[in-house]
Amino acid sequence: RLIHISDTHGGRLLRAHPFFADASGTTTTGSSEVERAEFRVQSAMASANRENVEVRYRGLKEQQKHVLDQLLQTVIDRRGEDRFRTDGRVFFLQGHAGTGKTYLLSLLRDMVEAQGMFVEICATTGIAASLYQNGRTLHNLLGIGVEDKDSSERHARLSKYGPRSQRAELIRSLSLLIVDEVSMMQRLLFEHVDIILKDYRCLIALSELTA
Repeated sequence: RLIHISDTHGGRLLRAHPFFADASGTTTTGSSEVERAEFRVQSAMASANRENVEVRYRGLKEQQKHVLDQLLQTVIDRRGEDRFRTDGRVFFLQGHAGTGKTYLLSLLRDMVEAQGMFVEICATTGIAASLYQNGRTLHNLLGIGVEDKDSSERHARLSKYGPRSQRAELIRSLSLLIVDEVSMMQRLLFEHVDIILKDYRCLIALSELTA
C-alpha cells in the first residue's frame, strides 16, 4: 500500500461520509483569533467552494478516498461532544513521497471547515508549513520559543500564550488539529505540546466546575 493511516483507537473502515449534506456546525466567538477562523470557515461553507471541494474529492484515488473517509467521519461524528473528554482520536498518516499526503490533508481541512468546524494545520518546519494555505509552524501556533535544552527552567512558561489568551481560545475551539512532518518532532517538543494543551483545557474545565 502506498499510503495508509493508523488510528490509535482502531477506527472503523468507512466508504461513505455525510460531507455533501448541508453543514450545520456551530462556532465559537469571543476573540479576534476566533473571529478570523470563523471568517475562514464561512468562506469554506460558501457554495462555490463546496463545489470545488466536491470536484477535488471525486478526483481522488480509491485508497485516498478510503483514508479521507475515515478521518472526516471521525471528526463529524464527534461534533458537539464534550471538548474536554480525554478519549480523543489521534491518527498517524504516512506514505512515500508523491502519494498525495499534502493534497489529502489540504482537502481534509477544506472539507471539515465546509461543515462549519474549526481546523488548524501546522507543521514542525517552516518549509512544510508553507505548502499549506494559512499554514504555520507548530511553534508559532502554540507560542513555543527556542530554549536551552540544558536549562532547569525549560518547563516553566512553555508558551507565550496563557490559558486565557485569544490563541488559547482559538485552540479550544478547534475540531481538528493537523501537524505535518510530525515524525520529525523531538520528544521534548511532544512533552511541551502535551503540557500546553492540557493547561488550555483545564482552565475552562475548572471555570465550569466553579461556576
